[in-house]
Formats: sequence, C-alpha cells, structure tokens
Amino acid sequence: MDKLNSKQSELEKANKRIETLISDMEELRSSNAEKDEIIESLKAELSQKEADASRFQEASKISWDVELSRKSKTASCTPGEDSTPHVSDLQKNNEKGSRSTKRKKDDAIPLSETPKLFTPTFKVPRLKTSSPKIG
Repeated sequence: MDKLNSKQSELEKANKRIETLISDMEELRSSNAEKDEIIESLKAELSQKEADASRFQEASKISWDVELSRKSKTASCTPGEDSTPHVSDLQKNNEKGSRSTKRKKDDAIPLSETPKLFTPTFKVPRLKTSSPKIG
C-alpha cells in the first residue's frame, strides 16, 4: 500500500511538471507570435523607408539633371562666356575694392575644389531603427 501511495504521489508530481511545461510552451508560442508580428511590421516600415529613400534619390538625380541642362543651355546661348566668374576675377575684385582683406591669392579656394552637394552618386544614409519595447 505504501508503494502504491508513493507511486501515486510521483505520478501526480510528474503530471504537474507536464502541465507546467505545457503552460510554458504556450507562453513561448504566444511570445513568438507577437515577435513575428513585430518583425513583419518592422519589415513593412523598412520597405516603406527604402521606397521613400529611392524616391528622394530619384528626385535629387532629376534635380541634378535639370541643373546640368540649365547650365549647358546657358553655356550654349552665350558661347565664349562663362555664366560664373572665375576665382581669379573674384580675387582681383576683392583686392581692388577692399584694402582690409587679409586673404592672399594663395589662400583662396578655387571653385573647382569646393565640394558639391547631392551629386548623382549621393546615397541617403540608412538610419538605425530601434525596436519598440515590449512591456
């Protein structure tokens, strides 16, 4: 009878462990499903941001092309003259008009060396998105 009672108690303990494991598995499945939903929403958000970035890049490329075509039209309309003054012309004007200028000819930065913004090869940097905290 004692053996039967001890076996019965062992069986009850084993059944409780099984119930606990099943409960834990259900919680993990639920948590996994929530994470899958979050991942899907983040993927959708990422694809939207990539689409926006590509549209922005295309718009900046079109803007760049328009600017180039404007420059080429003005250059073709007035052959022999540039629409932008040369650096040497600017330096001469500065030297004549203002005696307080301390910049020398050697210190001037030529226009050809100034950085250009939004070139056709410009890529929009990707932002790191932080995942929303699950409470």
